[in-house]
Amino acid sequence: MNEQLVLILPELVLTGGLCLLLLSDLILQRRRIWETGVFSLGLLGVVAYLVLQRFEASPQDAFGGLLCIDRFSALFQLVISVAAGFAIFLNLQQYRFPEDRGRIETQFLFLCAALGGFVLVGTQHLMMLYLGLEMVGLCSYALADVHKRDRAGAEASMKYVVYGALSSGVMLYGISLLFGLGGASFAMPDIALGINQALVDGEAVRVLLPSLLLLAGFLFKLALVPFHWWAPDVYQGTTIAMAGFLAVGSKLVAFGALLRTLGVLFATSLHGVETDMDLAVVTAAASEYGAVFGMVLAALATVSMLWGNLAAVGQTHLLRLLAYSSIGHAGYLLAAIALMSPDGFTAAGTYALIYGVASLGAFAAVFAIAMRAGSKDLCDWAGLGWKYPLAAGTLVVFFASLTGLPPTAGFAGKWRLLMALWAGGAQGLALLIALLSVVSLFYYFRVIKQLYLERPEDNFMPAVSVRLPWLTGFLLIVSFATFALLNLSWVEVPVAAATADLIRG
Repeated sequence: MNEQLVLILPELVLTGGLCLLLLSDLILQRRRIWETGVFSLGLLGVVAYLVLQRFEASPQDAFGGLLCIDRFSALFQLVISVAAGFAIFLNLQQYRFPEDRGRIETQFLFLCAALGGFVLVGTQHLMMLYLGLEMVGLCSYALADVHKRDRAGAEASMKYVVYGALSSGVMLYGISLLFGLGGASFAMPDIALGINQALVDGEAVRVLLPSLLLLAGFLFKLALVPFHWWAPDVYQGTTIAMAGFLAVGSKLVAFGALLRTLGVLFATSLHGVETDMDLAVVTAAASEYGAVFGMVLAALATVSMLWGNLAAVGQTHLLRLLAYSSIGHAGYLLAAIALMSPDGFTAAGTYALIYGVASLGAFAAVFAIAMRAGSKDLCDWAGLGWKYPLAAGTLVVFFASLTGLPPTAGFAGKWRLLMALWAGGAQGLALLIALLSVVSLFYYFRVIKQLYLERPEDNFMPAVSVRLPWLTGFLLIVSFATFALLNLSWVEVPVAAATADLIRG
């Protein structure tokens, strides 16, 4: 038992820190927002350090396979740790302003969501997967309504809960069907054997239906069509910190869980994993099914890419624009997954990490400008690029990376994605992504045009005049990363190694 506990040391440390944070809110006579915020950031730093140690350890299973300790889980656990730290950091910055949103319970919920993400991406057990997804979801529902008396926030939170409950119920029904398919087992390797048998027997419908139902939960977390309706309203109605967490932490950890689920359930078609059955027969049946399921994913990706990018064109609220943009980027990721190949998974993982870096920077830059402008609406940002050159300049860099312009990391990541699609026979998807990148150039740089080419109001007065040195440092660091990661090996090598851990003998 002691050896098992050592394997999950990062999760234990995070759980212990959560308990201490909760106790501090009960014991302290007055709320010490900065002290608890620094404690939360320090806790996430320690957890991230412990997670990094997993890259040097061999893959192992803990507690009878309920949790997987490998490089793949460590990669996305590191992502959600950084995203939760980013959200807490922005909340501390906002505490400087009159509208105090930096409450201790907000920090607690971000840490709880991170813990749920650890479970979500680190399991090959469907019930643990569901519990992790729900833990992230419940914390997100509460955080979305952080503005208790704000009508837009309450409406956004209600829509989030309703759509979340719908997708969760559909996903749970799919899990129940897979439970039967796997011989009364929730373990994904056991279900994979049942899937292989069903495909060999010519009963592909028994596999396709539960697969699509299971996919519903992931489509919701990734804000993909047709479970995307909540995203624009929730992004607009909540804080910038929460919107950034949803766009990066919650989305990418769900993306990692989707990769693991598909990688294990359809291991034979992806990797040719040996089974007790005739390998040639199983591989042929699995490959045929993988092609059909890949077409379904490609159709969803196509609709999501089109909807996200075209709907973003008419947006004037910055958070709604970023919400529709995130739908488009999620479509890019799903397009690579639709290849149902190891190369597609690696390309998607590489692009996901680069998108995460650029998105965190974009939300931080929007925060810096919006707090001073007193508005997140584009019409109120005229000429502010000259008044706040650092925030506006870094926003140009982040938007260029999200568009995929050289010499940013976004260009390298999107090129890797396009090459994988082209080599995988999905030339149509590759061309569509290239065309929609031109569309994204229009709506991203419409913001830049407003910042630099429009005349500012003569009587403009900043809503706040507080200096934000820590936020300035964060923007500079992330801006450097968007150029440093142009050397794609820094990202692709660990992603490829992590993807290799999806299937183990």
